[in-house]
Amino acid sequence: MANLTHSGIAATTCSPHEHADLKLPSGSTVGFTSTEDLRRQLCRLGIADSQPAPRLQIINAYAATLKRIHDDAGSAAVDAFLANHKGD
Repeated sequence: MANLTHSGIAATTCSPHEHADLKLPSGSTVGFTSTEDLRRQLCRLGIADSQPAPRLQIINAYAATLKRIHDDAGSAAVDAFLANHKGD
């Protein structure tokens, strides 16, 4: 449940977690996103167990997914570079 200020507006707090600065499709970061919104966004992205798992676990799953995407893109770029320079 979100922390509410005296005005009833959800208080924004930054997670102390190492992945707090990861960007989300909403444009916000993990650290500034409520658990409910985080679950909703990660479920939409297909991150496994986004609903029942604890917040830290879904954040770690999201970080691992982004790392895999990053690594795959890097591998594809290296392969393309080497293919372009084959036989030089």
